[in-house]
Amino acid sequence: MAGADPTGLRPNAFVEANGAARETIERAFRLTPRSIALFAVFGVFVPALVYRGAVADFVRDATRRARARRDRRPRAARAPRDARRATRATRGDRANLAPNRSTDD
Repeated sequence: MAGADPTGLRPNAFVEANGAARETIERAFRLTPRSIALFAVFGVFVPALVYRGAVADFVRDATRRARARRDRRPRAARAPRDARRATRATRGDRANLAPNRSTDD
């Protein structure tokens, strides 16, 4: 059995043709309106939609769990923690500041 494959396996014609095409892709590729459209759809729009969907899911999850949005300003630009607490009105303060709407007039 001179010249026979020592493994006994036969090559798959599709796999061999695909491998040959991948080796010569730079010579076979043509820039056409269709290839530009495919790049725009699958290279730009699909990833952008996946990103927007992920961000929307994170925001939806954060609002569902009632987390406060993170302050992205540098620490030096933020008000000190005590000052923020002092200026924050509580529910009771808002009720006391509301105009008197009694009908006793």
